[in-house]
Amino acid sequence: MERYETLMEPSKTPKDCQRILEKAKPRFQACLAAVQDGGSDLERSEILLYLQALLILRNLQRPGVVRNMTVSEWDRRTHHLYSGNRMTIVGVKTHKCASTQVASFVLSEEEESWFEVYATYVRPALTTDRQTISNFFVTTTGKVVVNPSNALKQYHDRYKLPNITSQIVRRVCETWTMSRYSDSEKHLFA
Repeated sequence: MERYETLMEPSKTPKDCQRILEKAKPRFQACLAAVQDGGSDLERSEILLYLQALLILRNLQRPGVVRNMTVSEWDRRTHHLYSGNRMTIVGVKTHKCASTQVASFVLSEEEESWFEVYATYVRPALTTDRQTISNFFVTTTGKVVVNPSNALKQYHDRYKLPNITSQIVRRVCETWTMSRYSDSEKHLFA
């Protein structure tokens, strides 16, 4: 029945799928400022969840990319200028399709600064006095993130929004792209 209901509801747009990012952004930005002066576990959690949601919902990455991204992959990010804007590219080797390709995503200069706040202030506070964990994203208890999809659902619940999974957003964006772009642009999207 759930699948039928999903098929019968009005079509979503990419913006609909990313609504959590818009709604949570003011709180997220306040938390970014707070953690640079110490911050609380709740503020660190907000940053962690927002960045994971950003990768899944805006950058269309599978949960395996979030789960398996390492600190060394973050450290090896590259920078490029595109149309006068500085862009950051991060490659993640281990993920669902890892045997065939490296997953990569692009961050704006502002987004990179958010990830840098996480790497500099949040992650070290979460991993203090624990064994060295190479994964970039860790839970608020300092363990490896196991299920980013579950965390994304909880994040949507926190803001009283319908859950958007990585599969839903990827399907919506692919359908939306197919109807609006040229063949060469579709190829870039794929």
